[in-house]
Amino acid sequence: MTPHDKQVMMFSATLSKEIRPVCKKFMNDPMEIYVDDETKLTLHGLVQHYIKLTEAEKNRKLNDLLDALMFNQVVIFTKSVQRCTYLDKLLTECNFPSIAIHRGMSQEERLARYKSFKEGNKRILVATDLVARGIDIERVNIVVNYDMPDSSDTYLHRVGRAAASAQRASRSPSPPPTRTRRSSRTCSRASRCPSRSCQRRSTSPPT
Repeated sequence: MTPHDKQVMMFSATLSKEIRPVCKKFMNDPMEIYVDDETKLTLHGLVQHYIKLTEAEKNRKLNDLLDALMFNQVVIFTKSVQRCTYLDKLLTECNFPSIAIHRGMSQEERLARYKSFKEGNKRILVATDLVARGIDIERVNIVVNYDMPDSSDTYLHRVGRAAASAQRASRSPSPPPTRTRRSSRTCSRASRCPSRSCQRRSTSPPT
């Protein structure tokens, strides 16, 4: 139980018109503070890039980026459970330190995987929009939209995972990003993995 007389504050990066009446139902004459013009909403410290690719080109490019980029941890967003499972399996077979989280798992398994990723046991998280909102992992400094979201709000929440890290880094020092290290067996055949074994299996991902 909470006191009858109290102050309640609610914060959200986005708030849809459909949910506002529900929020007001539990508040007494609330004051709303929000960005009036959506074009003014930005994430400071975040650098954004896009690459135009066909579906068949995605996996090879992702593989190349993960090999080349310097990062602490990265989150890769997909549009469905099937594509999330598929991509995580593909990256694992290519010996990237990948783990997946999606709604097809039990709550206990999702929490265990989230804890493992947050503790740094894995450097790559493949996920659905289930983890786009509300999570805060300070080592995440790159977000990849393997599948583009269906709304600008969802995009904002997704890339916000990296923006939070960028803002923290500007205030305090953090471990320098590094390239992903694969096993010695994989490194010896790294030039083959994207183009032959992995790429051959990845030309027709589930929809």
